[in-house]
Amino acid sequence: SVFEWYSLPSYGANLNPAAVKSACELLQSGPSPTFEKPTLKTAKAEHLGCVWTPVRSDGVAGEPLLATSRIGPRKPEVTDVGLKVASTKSDTQLPELEGSGTYKGGHEGVSVMRWWRLLYRPGQPVEDLHARKDYEPVSGAGGAKYQCQMADYGYHLVFSFTPVRSDGEAGPAVFSTPSDAILPPPPKVESAEVAGQPLENAHVEVQAEVSPKAVPGGGPPAPDVSYAWVRAKALPRGGELPASELRPLRTLKPESEKRKYRCQLDDAGCRMVCFVTAKDVFGRVSEVAA
Repeated sequence: SVFEWYSLPSYGANLNPAAVKSACELLQSGPSPTFEKPTLKTAKAEHLGCVWTPVRSDGVAGEPLLATSRIGPRKPEVTDVGLKVASTKSDTQLPELEGSGTYKGGHEGVSVMRWWRLLYRPGQPVEDLHARKDYEPVSGAGGAKYQCQMADYGYHLVFSFTPVRSDGEAGPAVFSTPSDAILPPPPKVESAEVAGQPLENAHVEVQAEVSPKAVPGGGPPAPDVSYAWVRAKALPRGGELPASELRPLRTLKPESEKRKYRCQLDDAGCRMVCFVTAKDVFGRVSEVAA
């Protein structure tokens, strides 16, 4: 027997094998009664027609018969949902993210794309955070692209794709894996200088320039700055200060005065050095500056 599968652009009661064979597109022909899974690309119509021509073992063919069936769309779904960094602002290191996914299930309608925040916890694997699905929606963020804002500092971003078919039926939302944590530039001590007269009972003070600075009206606070005063008996060539030549001094009180130091009699003939480090709210520590 021969089974011929046709794409039917229209469906009516007056269809017959001869009309289908002369006017419709042949999709598949052969001895197998099974048609490959119809798709939007192969079917090109909402109905399929199968013309079955029975053939006896001696080769004599009988009258063909026609069977028709409507091609129903599958439930909408989306696969391969992910996100990537499309671009990054050089001054704030705020990226523009782009989400994507592969739609399946009939003709796509207006699918819903959203963005979510996932709290960044230093030291905790992002996979553990993602498994909790403790998401916070980003207000007003829809579409495949999202420009991160200062409010996103301290979060991972997650993209979700809800497939919607052209008839309005929606499938389940699928979430991407989280982005890297959205963080400001790392803390850095740009400069550190000691000011004041290095005399007994006089105060010397370190003046440090630290970045990034706090932004009024949003963003994380400025990094916390720590000071450690040490004395060196002599300044080696090249200005380097090996640890063997440094001795820690007493911490001044109150704590708020750490950037100042009152010189003691024991400091006579020594060089005063202040090591400065900065630490931000995300636990990142700068390199030491002196």
